[in-house]
Amino acid sequence: MTIADPTQIVESLRGVTYDWKDEIRHEINGSQMGVIAQEVESVIPSIVNTDGTGYKSVDYAKLTAVLIESVKHLSTEIKSLKKQLSN
Repeated sequence: MTIADPTQIVESLRGVTYDWKDEIRHEINGSQMGVIAQEVESVIPSIVNTDGTGYKSVDYAKLTAVLIESVKHLSTEIKSLKKQLSN
């Protein structure tokens, strides 16, 4: 089944930068880019995992499918608008 409303899903997400902190070694491992798991969980709970300590992580491989469908949806919309403009 094709993902419903992929562009709406993408629009509700927020890309962020953050410093990854290693809680075990108490050090910062550098700047990262991603999404906030708690925010993704409110939109696509099936791609957020929670471990035994409550730590949440995003399955970025599954997020890719939403991004692909959103690009396809936007591409179709652009083609339709171009066709309208050329007529």
